[in-house]
Amino acid sequence: MTDFAMISATAHDPFAGVLAGLQLEFDGAADAQMARAIVALEELDFFWDARVAARWVGTLERFEEAASDQQLWLVMGCLDGRWFVAKAIVGGDGRACDLIEVRRFEDAWDAYEAFDL
Repeated sequence: MTDFAMISATAHDPFAGVLAGLQLEFDGAADAQMARAIVALEELDFFWDARVAARWVGTLERFEEAASDQQLWLVMGCLDGRWFVAKAIVGGDGRACDLIEVRRFEDAWDAYEAFDL
């Protein structure tokens, strides 16, 4: 079992920053739908940056002879006010390459439980 301190969703949620930046850029004419469209275009990066916890799961095996330096990580975070738990494929440079099995939750406790399994 992992011990967690409760974290405010807004403290680590980059969505508010995207919305504020768009409102500044468009003189207050931007709305949440516009910000969601921007986030959807770069979803992988936003999910990776919004993580508040991560746990190494293992190394990905390849069928090719070349050695793989890709790792599988379980990540948890908050984006646009909703919590998520996802598996992330992370390259040797520490950057996420892909997200798989993204699960979304309405509250932090459900996300913590899914992350802790």
